[in-house]
Amino acid sequence: RRPSAPGSLRQVSRRAAESPGFDFEARAPWYLYNASIEGFPGLDSGALALPIFSGALVQGASRVVHAKLSASALQQVDWGQAALYFRLTKPPGELHYDHWDRVGSVGILMDSHHVADGTKGSAR
Repeated sequence: RRPSAPGSLRQVSRRAAESPGFDFEARAPWYLYNASIEGFPGLDSGALALPIFSGALVQGASRVVHAKLSASALQQVDWGQAALYFRLTKPPGELHYDHWDRVGSVGILMDSHHVADGTKGSAR
């Protein structure tokens, strides 16, 4: 079960606008976060969780998992920060895991109509 921010999207947007946001740089250089100790990241400052995928099993022929996040999901709230909360866990059942199962990476694929010249949705 994934925690989500309490209240409506409008309430979350208002709280986020009033909050200075999450201090990512305080965790430099590795930016580690332990949700089991600290709770869901940014929830106390009005962060909104947008789950992209959960419970994906990566093994053998399925080394890449694709998920889509619609632009409309991002347009529902005013936001000035974005963070990825990426968590690896033991595979289900009797599946075994080794060192490589504790390593993960993330990439972002944009549709071909998004250009990298900074004219569409450039970061602040």
